[in-house]
Amino acid sequence: MNENIPADPPWSDLSLLLAVARAGSFLATGRSRGVSTSTISRRITLLEKSVGATLVERGVEGARLTEAGRRLVETIEAMEHEIGAALRDLPSRSGVLRGTVRLTLGDGFIAAAARVLERFANEHPGVDVEIHGENRVSDLVHREFDLAIRTVHGGEEPLIYRKLGAFGYGLYADRSYVERFGMPDSVEDLARHRIIGFSRAMGAAAQMQWLAQAGVTRFVLTANTFGGMMEGARAGIGIAPLPGMVAEGLVPVLPSFKPKPIDVYLVAHPHALRQPHVRAFADSLGAELKNALKQAS
Repeated sequence: MNENIPADPPWSDLSLLLAVARAGSFLATGRSRGVSTSTISRRITLLEKSVGATLVERGVEGARLTEAGRRLVETIEAMEHEIGAALRDLPSRSGVLRGTVRLTLGDGFIAAAARVLERFANEHPGVDVEIHGENRVSDLVHREFDLAIRTVHGGEEPLIYRKLGAFGYGLYADRSYVERFGMPDSVEDLARHRIIGFSRAMGAAAQMQWLAQAGVTRFVLTANTFGGMMEGARAGIGIAPLPGMVAEGLVPVLPSFKPKPIDVYLVAHPHALRQPHVRAFADSLGAELKNALKQAS
């Protein structure tokens, strides 16, 4: 049987490769799409013939991208973000704000974003907001998201950084921990206490560098989010480095031992801010966070 191999692969096959990369196997991809594994395999083979390169290595452990496959998937993801952004940017025919806003931020800022969303949803019911709480630096340049709250200034062109303020942080513990283990008398005394920190993947975070400079290298609990550290502290497990704005109810530990505050930025792609619904949400979120940071300082 002759297979017609197109000179330019259709988007459906490119998106299928992206799905395989995300699922990690033909079986999982087929289940999510409601097609057989053999169909997935055949279409990927046709795609490989079309582009003239092996894209996926098949094995008993699943499907693994080759270097050519990884490069192509990176391009497909960028295209996916651009298409999604273009759809979100389509203007509304009415004067009512409509569209979707995609926001990424660390979990320490989610409560403030939720307060904005509650008011914003009542005022603008035609706007949908997607909040992604994560620590990775997302790709706003290619419009993976419309807005981000960041604590680092990457200087990427053409992104717009709007400084909202800075948050101070320090060491906090639950009263139950203090009653059981007491308070450290000095920075040096921290070594005998139970300390909670970020996981190894977050080892470059300012909080971890600060603790390392103080000689703290062992942790009773590590987490990859502020929320995880905060819940550990509230459970009485140990002492955690936390922003003051989220440490309500916890006891400050060595309150004079504090590092330099961390700047907070609202980041956006200029094309996103040209959309009335994105700009309106950005303005509301920026004002809320600016006020929260000011009150916590």
